[in-house]
Order: sequence, then C-alpha cells, then structure tokens
Amino acid sequence: MKNTWKVLLIILAALLSFAFFWPRGAAAEQVEPVSVTDEFTEPAEVLVAPEPEVVAEVPPRKFIGTCRLTVYTPDESSYGYQTATGVRSQHLMTCAVDPSVIPYGSNVIIKCADGSEWRLKAVDCGGFSGRWIDIFFDGSELGGIYWLDEVFGGDHADVYVEAAG
Repeated sequence: MKNTWKVLLIILAALLSFAFFWPRGAAAEQVEPVSVTDEFTEPAEVLVAPEPEVVAEVPPRKFIGTCRLTVYTPDESSYGYQTATGVRSQHLMTCAVDPSVIPYGSNVIIKCADGSEWRLKAVDCGGFSGRWIDIFFDGSELGGIYWLDEVFGGDHADVYVEAAG
C-alpha cells in the first residue's frame, strides 16, 4: 500500500505540472502587439556636456622664417657664460639672436629634422644681424656642429617665436 500512495502522488504531481504549464486553448496563444511609440510619449531628456574649463592660454606663435643655425661655446670669447641680458648661458637652452628680429626673453622654437621642436630662450646677441640663431653649446665647437647636423639636419631650420610668459 505504501508504494501505491507514492505512485499516486507522482501521477498527481505530473498532472498538476501539466495543468500549470500547458497552454489554455487558442486564446492563450494570441498576444496583442504593443507599439513602442505608445509607451514613450514624452521626449527623452537631452544631456548637454558642461563647457570645458580653460586651464591656460597657449601664447600665439609667430613664424620668423628659415634661419641660419650656429653654436657658440664659452671658450670662444672672454665672456664665458655671461650674456647680454645678464642671464647665465645654459647648455642647449639659451641662444643668441638679433634683438631687432627676435626680442630678448622670447621663447625660440626650432623645428627639428624629425618634426619635433627644440625650445630655447633668447638671452644674448652675437654681433650678427638678421635671421640667425646662435645656440649655446657647453662643449667643443666641433661637437656643437655635429649636434646641429644630427638634430636639425643641417645649419638651417624653420624658427617660430612665442612671447615670454
């Protein structure tokens, strides 16, 4: 008798599961389509990105032209590291210019052969005139000439100037 009740319970569970999960006629198969536009009648909220903050203004550049490039060393003259503006010359960071073309204190940007830029500060004059940049090189003059050729591809390059800031 115990086994009979177990069999009956299993059959009853199977019938109940069919009753819950079996579709109930043709009405159960018909689903009414829902229009997407009916559900969303209000326009979506438009998000606007905030204006970016201005961190710092980039000073405008002025193209000077293609200039002659040379190097000067501290042993060429009795001035050593002293400059016309009183600022001490720094290796590959300061240069001599014609102040009528490039004002003292200006940032001098020279285009390198590979497209990158070399930045210098105009702090000295070299007794020359026109578009000429004389870069301070703390070493031998021959080493400076070799450096010019390696970095700029020769003794002429395009030069830009930014106001000191």
